[in-house]
Amino acid sequence: MSRRGVVIVLSAVIAVAIAIPALADSGTTAKTASVKGLTVRALAKAKAALRIGRTAKREVHKAVTAAALSQSAATAAQEATAVAKAEAAKGFEKASSARETAGGAELKAKETNEAFALTRPHVGFAEGKASTASETFVGLSGGPTVTVTVPAAGLVQVWGQALIDAGAEPNADGVVSLYEDGHQAEGQADCAGIEGVLFSGASVAGEPELVGTPAGLNFAGACSSLGAPGPVLFRTTNGEHTFELRYASCSCGGEAESVTFSQRRLVVAPLP
Repeated sequence: MSRRGVVIVLSAVIAVAIAIPALADSGTTAKTASVKGLTVRALAKAKAALRIGRTAKREVHKAVTAAALSQSAATAAQEATAVAKAEAAKGFEKASSARETAGGAELKAKETNEAFALTRPHVGFAEGKASTASETFVGLSGGPTVTVTVPAAGLVQVWGQALIDAGAEPNADGVVSLYEDGHQAEGQADCAGIEGVLFSGASVAGEPELVGTPAGLNFAGACSSLGAPGPVLFRTTNGEHTFELRYASCSCGGEAESVTFSQRRLVVAPLP
């Protein structure tokens, strides 16, 4: 080989020898730089994850606190509900008691009203004139007649009154008797030998005489009360009864004469 060729070869070998370490150093540096880049990015991601974790922890803490407050509120609400239910139950009991009291008062008032309705006076009135010469008691047109319901006590009060006209020169008395359910009521007076007299009367100085109960001798000698009538107490059975006035002429042993009755009034009031 020529001297020139040897020089070229040696130069090439020296160039290669110099280049190889450079190549080796260059590769190691690049690899190191790549690893360092990856580490920085991983660290950044870790820091970001840590921040996210801390944020999440704070949010969880807030959620736990809110849940605890909600639980406390729910417990308080349950307690308030229980108290409200208890108060509502008491209110319901009071309302029920009030309703029972009101119902009892209403029933009592109703019973009182019914009892009062039973005991109110029942009035019968016949204004027109009717006459009889019968010496036994007979019914006359217009009665009067009243029907009442007698309570358990079985007591009634009776008022009776009539304007009696026996003529200008009366030789007879007009006599009135109380009948119950078609039968003469027991407990009436005995006047001038006539039994069962509620009251009686005659004309006075030729004028009709207004007389009534009770049957007691008055200044004219009749079995009656002058002026406003008074009550006469009778005992009967409880239940519905019909009372009426019947009339007769008492001739006192002489010839029977007709007697006229008008303004006839009968009042019957059951007693409780």
